[in-house]
Amino acid sequence: MCHKRNDFSFQFGILACILLFGACQAEKKPAPLLVTAIRDGKAMMSDSSIVQIPHYGDTSYMIFYCVRHAEKKKNAGDDPGLTPEGEARAKRLGKILSGVPLDMACSTNFKRTVQTAELARIEMPKPPSAEAYPPDIQDAWLTETLSDNKGKQYLIVGHSNTIPKL
Repeated sequence: MCHKRNDFSFQFGILACILLFGACQAEKKPAPLLVTAIRDGKAMMSDSSIVQIPHYGDTSYMIFYCVRHAEKKKNAGDDPGLTPEGEARAKRLGKILSGVPLDMACSTNFKRTVQTAELARIEMPKPPSAEAYPPDIQDAWLTETLSDNKGKQYLIVGHSNTIPKL
């Protein structure tokens, strides 16, 4: 089911992406709100507010938790792994999602996205299965893999250019 760009479901997905892995610039902006946990269809925020996840529990919808990969190593070639800070952040993502009954953790087939998904998975009490796909076939992969899986929940780890396309 397609959502318009102003739909709250779309906004929440992008919001979650930004909140989970967003960082303040050195411009002295106020710290962003962070998602600290997701439980029972609600995102608990760092300011103690709670955001209801739209359509949670409605089996006619799929829910995607879309995030950009954690911090990658600089000057480490075309397919770098994560920095120690990135590894810690990916593990924190797993703790945040530990109350979510994920059906699958999906990522592009780059080292940094696979590591982010894997480190998040191992922090979960019931780790979901994992799958990686080439980012250049993301549209076909989504159509083939996810089109008939209503009611399922997925973690999708991508890049700054693949997550917005979702």
